[in-house]
Amino acid sequence: MDIAIIGNIIIDHVYLVANFQEGASHPALGKYKTVGAIANVLEALTRLNPALKIGISSSIGNDTEGRYAKSWFKNFQVLNNTKLVLDVQVSNRDPTSQALIICDTERNLRSSIVQWGACTEMTNFDETSAKWCHIMYADKLKNLDIEILKKIKKTSIISMDFCLESHTDEEIEKMKNILKYVDYAIMSIEEAGSISGQSQNCLKAKKIGQLVEKYAIIHSPRRIYISDGAEIIEYETDHIEEKKLNVLGAGDIFAASVISHALDNDNIMDTVRFAHQFTTQQLMERNA
Repeated sequence: MDIAIIGNIIIDHVYLVANFQEGASHPALGKYKTVGAIANVLEALTRLNPALKIGISSSIGNDTEGRYAKSWFKNFQVLNNTKLVLDVQVSNRDPTSQALIICDTERNLRSSIVQWGACTEMTNFDETSAKWCHIMYADKLKNLDIEILKKIKKTSIISMDFCLESHTDEEIEKMKNILKYVDYAIMSIEEAGSISGQSQNCLKAKKIGQLVEKYAIIHSPRRIYISDGAEIIEYETDHIEEKKLNVLGAGDIFAASVISHALDNDNIMDTVRFAHQFTTQQLMERNA
């Protein structure tokens, strides 16, 4: 395979609102249900290069949401004629992970309430034949460990992203140990702050960059920080604030863009610039 995506499958129940305020009642501007997390990366990679052979490893529950996810991937494969290899465990113990997503399109923000389930307990990490392996939401994968990463690293470039803005001391220690076997760490500034223990964005990038083998890529809407642990590059984005966007999945699209471009390009600045531009384009097209 070209790319293996390992990690979380989450069913997203999305509500679009304007100017969300805590404690208030809001009319829904729209609502929809979809598969998030891995599905967001898969969609973006397929748009970027339909010829990619992609493998997916995760876990779902033996429930209605799990069946919805299986149907979604089957339909996606047929509609896009993709070379997709699915390794999705079905758990009789844990439900399919799902989330309530509130997208404030007036302020380009999204908030989520997640009911974590089967994907956090997955054990099928054995996809080692891909050129590139992307591990999604690593801070919610209970069974991911160093031995698994050592095995994957024999054949694959490894990238990793995260989802929590706050971690326990035990989780931070685990993430720091795991990152030593990762080539590219892709994080929001909030996630990087929690794991690095730093408050300044440049220092967050440098600290994470010192842990990984190649680069830490720390992103925010207005600025992206890139570090190999020694040098820090700041990329000021062309942030479009006046547009009213549904930004759900923006981080997943960004990660997919980094992977797709870095497969054939060693210039990290070109890769990050491309990833930001593609992510913005996709959000704009969805808005239209």
